[in-house]
Amino acid sequence: MLIINHAGLAQLRHGECTCRIVAGPSLGAVALQVVEWALPPGASANLRNQSGAFAVVVSSGTGKQRLAGEPQSFAAPCTLVVPEGTEHEVINTGSVTMQLLAIEPDGGGGQNHRHRGAADDRHPAHFGGADG
Repeated sequence: MLIINHAGLAQLRHGECTCRIVAGPSLGAVALQVVEWALPPGASANLRNQSGAFAVVVSSGTGKQRLAGEPQSFAAPCTLVVPEGTEHEVINTGSVTMQLLAIEPDGGGGQNHRHRGAADDRHPAHFGGADG
């Protein structure tokens, strides 16, 4: 069994959001990637996975998601399941920082999500939106 100590993992900042890869090929976990996200109140992320369906585990906060353009409200604790190829936006509508874990197959070389508006494409995930 592989145990990954989070204390030494790099934390990246993208706009108001922060993230870090907590499991993935670069850390010895083949075939999947897990990215920990913190979205402050009002922040949003436009998610799409290039390699299949994925899940987003929401451990704290409240928000709204748009899955294929349809808005839905949610509150932690919950899991958002996103089908392959579906545009998915998460918006923190609450007053506290939303904590997320994006769990996905790693068929995209570890580059599946990026925070909306992020300038650094070396980010562990490929969030993209109208502006990024």
